[in-house]
Amino acid sequence: MQTYKAWLKTFFSVFLSLLLVLTLVNAVADPMLVLPFVHRLNNRVRFINERQQKTNQLFFSSYYGTQDFDSILLGTSRSSGIDPSLFAPQYHIYNYAAAAFRPEEAYQYLAFAQQRHGKPLQLVVWGLDFMSSNGQKSKSRVKGGAPISYIEDLHKPCFALANLFSLKAFHLSTRVLRANLHATKEFYYERKPMRVVEYFRPGEKDQQAAFTESMRIYRELYRNFQYNPDYKHILQEIKQAFPQTRFLIFTTPVARPHLQMIDDEGCRAAYEQWLRDITDVFGEVWQFMDNNTVSRDYTKYFTDSHHLYPDETRLIGQRIMERENADAPADFGVKLTPDNIENYLKTLSF
Repeated sequence: MQTYKAWLKTFFSVFLSLLLVLTLVNAVADPMLVLPFVHRLNNRVRFINERQQKTNQLFFSSYYGTQDFDSILLGTSRSSGIDPSLFAPQYHIYNYAAAAFRPEEAYQYLAFAQQRHGKPLQLVVWGLDFMSSNGQKSKSRVKGGAPISYIEDLHKPCFALANLFSLKAFHLSTRVLRANLHATKEFYYERKPMRVVEYFRPGEKDQQAAFTESMRIYRELYRNFQYNPDYKHILQEIKQAFPQTRFLIFTTPVARPHLQMIDDEGCRAAYEQWLRDITDVFGEVWQFMDNNTVSRDYTKYFTDSHHLYPDETRLIGQRIMERENADAPADFGVKLTPDNIENYLKTLSF
């Protein structure tokens, strides 16, 4: 009997010790952004699930009384690197961009952000990708699609505590701690203000490999491209749903060979329709996805065929905010309106 009691005591002591270590590591690293603490061991955030991480951060920052945004930036991974401070002091932007973000997602994320802010958003900066217009006729309306599971998860009982006791979170936490203790050749988010910080640039060989691979992937996508006939309607619904919010729209740049591939694969007509549709809906659009100095000198500016280096995304922010001290090339960024778009398309060269 004594041996059994001693065994139980040892078992529970070891179990509680391991549980304590698990909880402490998860609390320190906080990989899913459910706690308000920012320090040197968790400031670099690994790309795990941007939609969940950023939704968590928006929810809990307001819960802990630390919300400090009045505007939102949307877009795909091409927009993730844009520094929110580029829009200060006029706007306090939260970068809600995420990989492969589609316009159909925008309504629910904006509604969630507006609800956390407590009043209408002042500005939505939105980077639109041509590929996001790919697809057959939408099966559901913007406001009536499937519930966003990431937002639903926040309302589950003890959601934050569950992350602290999770073995999966522990695995992620060890990666976060390593990333903060020893910088590796990866891009990370900086937890506040949730911007991608450029700690390195890949060598020429690695950059060329990434460029070639992204061109291969997109060539297959363009060969099967089908313009979504509901695309314009989706944008109209979103704009109409937030009548008190200003929308600042831009198209995301790509390297010149990537741009030429759109023409080579027979997608030019769809590309021109895409520009017409977004210009018609929003009234003006900053167009970066064309033949310009940045797209031509792509080895300097792009990490692959369609992602600018994080530091180079400042050129987009400077241009669309019309900063007088901008260092962007003069031909990088053209403001399209219903009055000039047809002349622009007539002279457009790929």
